[in-house]
Amino acid sequence: MAESPWGGRAVALDGLRGLAVAAVLVYHLDVAWLPGGFLGVSLFFTLSGYLITTLLLAEIERTGTVRVGAFWARRARRLLPASLGALVLAVVVAATVADAGPVRSLPGDVAASLAEVANWRFVATHTAYGAGYEAPSLVQHFWSLAIEEQFYLLFPLLALRLGARSPLRIAVGIGIAASVAASVVLHDPIDPARTYFGTDTRAAEILVGALLATVLRPDAARRTSAAVAAGGVAAAAGFAVLLATAQPDDSWLHLGGFTGVALLSGALVRAALAPGPIATALAVRPLVVAGTISYGLYVYHWPIFQAISEEHTGLRGVSLALARLAPTIALALASHRWLEAPIRHHGAPAGARRIAIAGVGVAMLVLGSSLVVAPLADDRAVAATPAVTLAVPTTTTQVLAAPLPPPRRVLVVGDSLLHQGLPTLRDRFSTAGVELEALGGPGQSLLFDQGAWRDDVAGAVASFDPDLVVLESCCGFGSARLDESYVLPDGTQAVPDVEPTWLAWSQQAAAVASAARSGGAATLWVLAPPAQTNGYYGPVEDRIDLANDRARELARCRGDLGLVDWGLLAAPDGSFASHLPDDRGELVKVRADDGLHFTLAGQALLADLTVQGALAHWRGVGGRVAPTDAAERCGGSSIGPPTTTVVPSPPTPMTVGSSTTSPQ
Repeated sequence: MAESPWGGRAVALDGLRGLAVAAVLVYHLDVAWLPGGFLGVSLFFTLSGYLITTLLLAEIERTGTVRVGAFWARRARRLLPASLGALVLAVVVAATVADAGPVRSLPGDVAASLAEVANWRFVATHTAYGAGYEAPSLVQHFWSLAIEEQFYLLFPLLALRLGARSPLRIAVGIGIAASVAASVVLHDPIDPARTYFGTDTRAAEILVGALLATVLRPDAARRTSAAVAAGGVAAAAGFAVLLATAQPDDSWLHLGGFTGVALLSGALVRAALAPGPIATALAVRPLVVAGTISYGLYVYHWPIFQAISEEHTGLRGVSLALARLAPTIALALASHRWLEAPIRHHGAPAGARRIAIAGVGVAMLVLGSSLVVAPLADDRAVAATPAVTLAVPTTTTQVLAAPLPPPRRVLVVGDSLLHQGLPTLRDRFSTAGVELEALGGPGQSLLFDQGAWRDDVAGAVASFDPDLVVLESCCGFGSARLDESYVLPDGTQAVPDVEPTWLAWSQQAAAVASAARSGGAATLWVLAPPAQTNGYYGPVEDRIDLANDRARELARCRGDLGLVDWGLLAAPDGSFASHLPDDRGELVKVRADDGLHFTLAGQALLADLTVQGALAHWRGVGGRVAPTDAAERCGGSSIGPPTTTVVPSPPTPMTVGSSTTSPQ
């Protein structure tokens, strides 16, 4: 239970902690009705700031000082056992079922977690908390633990230095103002990782709790009043609204809104300390029990949730939620009973040295194991194709009667949609005896770096001499920040989603296609699939349609430019579909949670579709082509808005998967 610094137990504070961890767990279950569950972490911050500050002030007022070393030792005994257990669990999950991305990043993630700087690692890697398309780090939740540990390291030194309630209150107030200012100055709406994970930008939430502790003296904390009760009810209602509506990338949160959330949390803490409706509601046994084991629930749930995912189990909805929650609760209870409580209450002083040595040993073992596990990522990145039926249009290109050897070298150029499945694509081409090189990357587009793809492709044609080139730029633009740096021919900066920028996109598409075939390579363009996003990437749905139209127009102008239609990974009517049926009629998840990218199963389907389409086009055009520019049919490379829609031939069902035969 939460300890009251003036003696006794504050049961309602345990309930408040239970409410916070429940919000986080439900949020990570990806239920649509609690998009703001991530704010449970903010509630944790404010509650921790209050409790730690009251403990420090009580010690100062009792002894005149703070035994900083003893404080750190207590924090270590409280937090390190379960956190080390969670890191062990993360390594086990990485070694058994985790996807390639988190396995590859595991050593760095574990090292940052052990050093209590995980939040700064995620800042450096531009991690998107709410919209990432790749499987997240198995220890991504350690970002909040790192911020709290940094607070525990520095704040006692400040309390010791100031030594009294009033000067500490002033310092905390200044810290809150500085934190809010840092959030406003540093916030980037395109890449909010800096303000979401930064210690400086999130410190205000902890400091609001600390400020409450400097204002609220122990003898007044248990006093109730109509104002306290009404404030608690109002704060609870406001917090409930935020839980139901907020999103991690909402700009208002990063521009001081998190501090507003902390003020609501502070009001809840105040109301929980005194008799009243909030304290009564929070004292219900399920919340109190959840609060008692909240730390274990938090540190263990994330790797368990990543291991027991829809992709790994096939479970969905309530079944998936129960399959995740049951082992999380069981492990948290066991950890509290047999790991955390014994060390916390009986780990000092006699066994302190042995426990410290054991902890260091476990930490080194975890770090070493992560280095051993990381090489598994290469194998995990290659996806086995599920037996999913796709309606693939028959080709209208005449296939040569004489056998044609496959291309020896293929160059692929694209953004995150292509690069996400690059290991599988490389594997599929390798099976056909084809060497693959790749250009571009996540966040890039045709307009990236003033159209750098054109020169990159020309350089690759000269050095790699590909027989076939596959080009992809799904959505017209990468991030708005990158594309706004593109300077139009009239000297103005490009603005997304206006016709002059789309014309520049079309011109760059024509230029890249010309560079691709300048050495005689057969060339194809990928048509992007439909998307259904939460707005994180901007109006990507409309951009996909416009980019595909311009790609079709480019193919019409250049008779030897083929098309690979990734839009086949869709519902029968061509609309977005997150799941597709396999050969038994069971639904397979093929799209990532962001509604734009793909699961491993989807990546495998794209790879097979791309390889088959590329080889069919290679045979259809008779291999390498004459190295001339075919843009003259549309009056040069200034391809304008589309004037023609290419209608594919009637589709014929084809199964892409274990039973697939390569096109002959």
